[in-house]
Amino acid sequence: MSSRDLTATSELLRNVSMFRGLPKEALEPLTLRLTPRRAVKEELIIAEHQPGDALYIVASGKVKVSLIGESGREMILSVLGPGEFFGEMSLLDGQPRSARVTAVTSSLLYVLSREAFRDYLQRTPQSALNILAEMTRRLRRADDIIGSLALLDVYGRVAHTLLELARKEGVQRDDGILIDN
Repeated sequence: MSSRDLTATSELLRNVSMFRGLPKEALEPLTLRLTPRRAVKEELIIAEHQPGDALYIVASGKVKVSLIGESGREMILSVLGPGEFFGEMSLLDGQPRSARVTAVTSSLLYVLSREAFRDYLQRTPQSALNILAEMTRRLRRADDIIGSLALLDVYGRVAHTLLELARKEGVQRDDGILIDN
């Protein structure tokens, strides 16, 4: 990686929730262990049930995390963009991947191996605390989705989903909020 790429990657890491608030010196060794990976639109990045051997950080583009039912029906769990990450669950519990991840747009990802991830967590306890905070946010979001599915009728679920999209992806305009995906 060039020094310019290292600087850009280090800046990206500072915006990732698990690395937020860490000093630059703590991020530099990690930056050197990242491997760039490009994914084209609609490319399957990880498949459900495969072994989890890496953490992925989205540098550019968007990816979707989803489940596919036996009927072939897809349930999108989340859409992740720059500064967000996926794949940490398998690295932490050693279990296979729980969902599939597909590129929504052409994307640049940075990949961190299981070994590098665990080594970094052991040397940087603040990262472990940041991961716990992020996983707690995701669990709360899952609780919210489960509650919505169990307690709302179809109109309520659609309204709930639109409000969530507006909050996460919406752009405020004079005439309302635009969700442009």
